[in-house]
Amino acid sequence: MKIKLLPIMLAASLLLTCGGCRSRHEEQSSVAEESSEKVIDEIEEPTEKPTEPVTEPITEVSEDEKQYLMKGFSFNIGKALRPYHGAYSDKFKYTFRLINDVYQSSVVGVTVTDEVRVSASLYGEAYLKSFGEDIVGIEKSEYEINGFDACEFSGTMNGNDYAKVRFVTISSPKGTLLSFMAIYLSKYDKQYEEAFQALLETVTYDETAVSETPDYTCPEFSIESAGNWGISAVEESTVIFGYTKADSVGEMNSLVRISADSKSSRIDAETAARAAYDSFSEKNAKPDHEECELFGYNAHHIHMLHSSGACIDAYFFETDQALYSVQIMLMDDTYDELFDSAMELLSGLVITNPKTS
Repeated sequence: MKIKLLPIMLAASLLLTCGGCRSRHEEQSSVAEESSEKVIDEIEEPTEKPTEPVTEPITEVSEDEKQYLMKGFSFNIGKALRPYHGAYSDKFKYTFRLINDVYQSSVVGVTVTDEVRVSASLYGEAYLKSFGEDIVGIEKSEYEINGFDACEFSGTMNGNDYAKVRFVTISSPKGTLLSFMAIYLSKYDKQYEEAFQALLETVTYDETAVSETPDYTCPEFSIESAGNWGISAVEESTVIFGYTKADSVGEMNSLVRISADSKSSRIDAETAARAAYDSFSEKNAKPDHEECELFGYNAHHIHMLHSSGACIDAYFFETDQALYSVQIMLMDDTYDELFDSAMELLSGLVITNPKTS
């Protein structure tokens, strides 16, 4: 499960991609949104004790199944939890369940992300927004886990006092975020408290296990990270930069995306700009369109301010060999502060001349 970004920014990112590839940021939004709906909806306290609970075979967990490694982080699930591959398991990287949870109504999900580099507290706050009003009585606490900054939110499901929620995020020295979400029936409160706490106490991080690439190169262009902008995701001939030292949700939702399309069937820059303009117009976003010069190329510039507060600047230009799309997506309240730094990052963009495919 990954952090949810603003839907308008995700939609624009997908729309304006030259090659039409699906970014990990889009996945990030959909996974958070789907999990917040399905995990909540399906947890219910049994109204009467079933005579024959439907259970999976309960077996001891081997030592190999207890230890997990995730982008430099490691943790051990101990003796009380076991790997679980049923409902909700497609919403998390890993899912676990209490060994004696015979009703199979609870889950511990684990995810890790290095796509956004924010504090554990800010990540948790933004993540909880994907649940809307489904979680009530939220309490927040900040503490350390084995020397790492951690933030925990706990509460109950709105309209279902039997379902309890705990969401804990741990931040590594490099900004990678490891998150655990436990949703469980109150009848297993003590057991999950003990199992969850034991799991958290095993968390470690090995910086040498994580290699970071500060630059991106493809046949059509190359670019290096600069300032507070770091590579968040890459696809074929596409790179996305995120703001890596975010102190606010606005900074966290800031993206710079560069894409190139060198296929023989590609459209031209004017057509791509027109398609973006028309799409934004249909959303009543009142875009502006102008011709300008960017990196020495004649470009079409689309600027949009959406009612959500998202500002999008999309530039389209072309060489004889490729169509290029450059997108800067910022929140209105951080636009003036971050636009210049985004352009400074883009000043390092090197356009190459690939052969037409």
